[in-house]
Amino acid sequence: MQTHVEVERKFAAEPDALLPGFADLAVVDATREFHLVATYFDTPDFALARAGVTLRRRTGGTDAGWHAKLPKSAEQRVELHADVDAGRCAVLVPDSLRAELAELLGLAALVPVAELRTHRVERDLCASRGGDVLGVLCDDTVLALHHDGRGERVDRWREVEVELADGTPEWFGAVGDLIAGASGFSVAQDASKLARALGPLPELTVHSPDSAARQVLLDHLAEQVGVIQGRAADLLVDAPGAVHKSRVATRRLRSALRTFRDLFDRSITDPLRAELKWFAGELGAPRDAEVLKARLLADLARLPHDAIDGPVIERITSELDDTHERAHAALLEAMDSQRYVLLHQALVRLLTHPPLLPDADRPAGEVLIGPINKARKSVLRWDRRAHERTGDEHWEALHETRKKAKAMRYACEAVADTFPDAGPAAKAWEAVTETFGGLQDGVVARQRLHELADIARSHGESTFSYGVLYGWEINESEHDLDVSARALAVANSKQHRGWLRG
Repeated sequence: MQTHVEVERKFAAEPDALLPGFADLAVVDATREFHLVATYFDTPDFALARAGVTLRRRTGGTDAGWHAKLPKSAEQRVELHADVDAGRCAVLVPDSLRAELAELLGLAALVPVAELRTHRVERDLCASRGGDVLGVLCDDTVLALHHDGRGERVDRWREVEVELADGTPEWFGAVGDLIAGASGFSVAQDASKLARALGPLPELTVHSPDSAARQVLLDHLAEQVGVIQGRAADLLVDAPGAVHKSRVATRRLRSALRTFRDLFDRSITDPLRAELKWFAGELGAPRDAEVLKARLLADLARLPHDAIDGPVIERITSELDDTHERAHAALLEAMDSQRYVLLHQALVRLLTHPPLLPDADRPAGEVLIGPINKARKSVLRWDRRAHERTGDEHWEALHETRKKAKAMRYACEAVADTFPDAGPAAKAWEAVTETFGGLQDGVVARQRLHELADIARSHGESTFSYGVLYGWEINESEHDLDVSARALAVANSKQHRGWLRG
């Protein structure tokens, strides 16, 4: 990635205005003509634009590529440049640029917010014919397309830029004053072409039950897409927590599209949910190995010393580390696939062209409560089924109860800044998912202990400790069943369901 400081002045120009002569200041030398296409990126709430930063991918011209421009002074900007093919595709911002903007972006989603098609006539302003280039004059005719999620706005204008090259600041000031004083020219009021294309930025809104459900849902979806985008680089190097946080964001996104499915065009969101399920599965394997290793080692630490017979710790560590390594390699392979790129393209389009139905324009208090209450009742139905069944069917129903409880938790989290009681309810349902999650982890642990015992036996090692661990897991499950029942009763109490009016 390259960095340089850009010094330039911009001027608004009437379509037919003639450029002034530069006889006393420069010789107009080489002339070039370009057709530029630039896609500008920002967060859905325009965090970059509010900070005076522009981020674009431009083709055409002599500096095609990804550019981030950060304000330094009234006439100076620091420009960061990456190759045009540095991103995985045209709508995925390169990791290097995202990292440079991390303090401003955090884990916010980045999406295309405008496309500018520019016919540029570029002229060198030289000290003499063929001499040093003092500055570059760009005469731009711009066609701007801005999509706000509901439709596209088109704008056209002409502007002139002068960029300082080898000239002095005094010379640069004189050239700028000359253009500003010419007929049909004036100092540009907008800091950038993007600012002109976007116009006045929308006010940041605070959600309430009277807010349009559309905005509540889109803000929640954008938050999850941002985590998926922002954690991608961390996944490649297996950074701590990256897999877990990416997996949770993927699940939250998929869950929202299901819980509130009646507000979306399902011909678009159902296939997207299927792809999110695929990616969550790729994330799940390395994460599950991490969780299981931590669980079994913690179990071993609680056992008396004489319950540990043979290299149990070493065997569990090596086998699950190997599982994790192979799973992470498979994840990297998945992330190198066209399927992964298409998923990211679909996530961007979900935010730029949201497939919401007309009911989503109604107040959140009218259309979001019902689906959440429906999710709550689904948890209770599966819990009843679990109590009515035995054996494997009992555990399968408990697993479904956990998944439905997680959907309920995610639904509450999605509207926590819209309904005051949703936040405490989300915490209560989080306790449910954690306790039911412990039950499922116990099932997985017992299955894996069988496999580990077989591996230990094949190496001539004692399997005694694996049996002790298996018994420990059974006891833990009995305890977790009681805790889960109490947690579910609290989450479903009137205190936490009153706001659902059901």
